[in-house]
Amino acid sequence: MHKTVYSAPLFAFLIASFFWPAAWGQVASELSVLNSWKANAKTSHLGNQLLTLLDATNRAIAVNPNDKSALYRRGYLYSTVGCTQSAINDLSRVLQLDPYFAPAYTERGICYLDGKNYDRSLSDLNRALQLNPCSGDAVFARGRLWLAQGKAQLALSDFRYCQQSNIKFAPVLPGEFPANQYDAPNYYIGCCYEAMNKPDEAVKFYKASMKSQPLGAVGYLHRYADQPLDTKYRVSSLEHYGY
Repeated sequence: MHKTVYSAPLFAFLIASFFWPAAWGQVASELSVLNSWKANAKTSHLGNQLLTLLDATNRAIAVNPNDKSALYRRGYLYSTVGCTQSAINDLSRVLQLDPYFAPAYTERGICYLDGKNYDRSLSDLNRALQLNPCSGDAVFARGRLWLAQGKAQLALSDFRYCQQSNIKFAPVLPGEFPANQYDAPNYYIGCCYEAMNKPDEAVKFYKASMKSQPLGAVGYLHRYADQPLDTKYRVSSLEHYGY
C-alpha cells in the first residue's frame, strides 16, 4: 500500500491547519470579523497584499510556532482589522519569547485601549517607552489613552513630545501611513486645550493641523490613528460660541 510521507515542516503546517483556529491564534468568536475583512480585501490591490502577508505569516508560524517576527506581524494585522483578542494572543506569545520586544508592547497596549482596559494599556505603553523612548507610536497611543481618561494635561505632554525631532513613527504593514500623517499631534493638542477650557489655544492648534495636506498616496492609517475629520466643525463651534 502506498504511503504518503510528509516533511517535518509540511507536517506541522497540515496539523496547524487541521486545528484551525486554536493552533493559529485566531479566536473563534472573531472569525466572522476576519472573514468579512478577507472578502473586502480581495477587491483591492492593497488588500490582496495584506492577504498575502497573512498567508505568509500563517505558514511561517505553522512551521515554527516560536517565530516571533511572524507572530508580531500577524498580531499587528489582526489588531488592524479588528480581531483584537486574537491580536493580544499573538502579541502575548511574542512577549513570552522576548520580553524586550518593544513594538509588541505598543501594539498590545493599543489593543487593550480598544477594549477600554486602561490599566493594562498604560502598563504596556509605559513598558514600550522604557524600552524605546523614541517610539512615536507608543507615546501617541498613550496620549490617546490619557485623553480617553479625561487626563488632558498628561495627554498634552505626550502629544507635544510626539513633535520632537527624535521621535520616530514606524508603520508595519504594506500601504500603512505613519500615525502623524495628517499632523494628528496638533489636532490632539487642540483636543487637549479644548478639554482644558482654553478655546483660543484649541483653535490655534486645530487650524495648524488643517494646514497639512494629504500626499495623494494610496494607503490607510492604523485604526488608533484615524484621520481627524471634524476639525473645521470644532473650530467653527469654538469661534462661534467662545466656549
